[in-house]
Parts: sequence; C-alpha cells; structure tokens
Amino acid sequence: ATSGFERPRAASKGLRDYSYNFHNPEYAHYISTIYRIYYNFCEVQNYRGVKMTPAQAIGLVDKKYELRDLIYYGN
Repeated sequence: ATSGFERPRAASKGLRDYSYNFHNPEYAHYISTIYRIYYNFCEVQNYRGVKMTPAQAIGLVDKKYELRDLIYYGN
C-alpha cells in the first residue's frame, strides 16, 4: 500500500520502477494541508452527542463543508 507522501521513482529508459524513494517535502506539505482542511471542515465527529466538524465545534463555521466546496476544479 502506498500513501500520498510517496511517489514512484523514475527508472531509466521509460521503465516504471515500483519502489519508492524519499518524498518531496513540497508535495508532503500540500498533502498535509489538504488533509488538515478536510479533517477540520468536512470530517464529522461526535461532540457531546452532536455530530459536527471540529471547525463547527469551536464556532469557526456553522455548517459541514463538502470536499468540492473547498477544492477548486477549474472549468
């Protein structure tokens, strides 16, 4: 199983190598930011018997967001 923090290593002559090398810190930062935003604004938790996101629990927002609300898909 692979995670988003790993990427395939490029092999010579266009062959694909399925071993993984160290992650690129820039991409790791992007992935961790997307995960943090998803967890805080989309992922529903149970707070004292009420289902809400962590951002709702601290009063930052008043609704649960969908992933498509947070990520822009240019048309």
